[in-house]
Amino acid sequence: GLIDTDGCFYKEIHKIKNRVYENLCIDFTNRSIPLLNFVYDILCELRLQPSRYGWKIRIQKKSNVLGYMKKIGVSNIKHSIKFEQHYFNSKN
Repeated sequence: GLIDTDGCFYKEIHKIKNRVYENLCIDFTNRSIPLLNFVYDILCELRLQPSRYGWKIRIQKKSNVLGYMKKIGVSNIKHSIKFEQHYFNSKN
């Protein structure tokens, strides 16, 4: 539920050696340090390799985003659509 309300899915696009890579990432943003610590610890326990940037926790690697969707999932239809559009319609 936390990603559904305080999180977002977004496409990260970067270029390495003239090849363009598109990855779907998950960000969770909150100003509560105890809540951020809790979310980070749970994601680590689930072996989803989160990164922490200030008030954000991010899941970037494709296998970890897929793992999040399999282990936790989302109820927010906007996130479901973005996930499906990226993973079922992309060439990555």
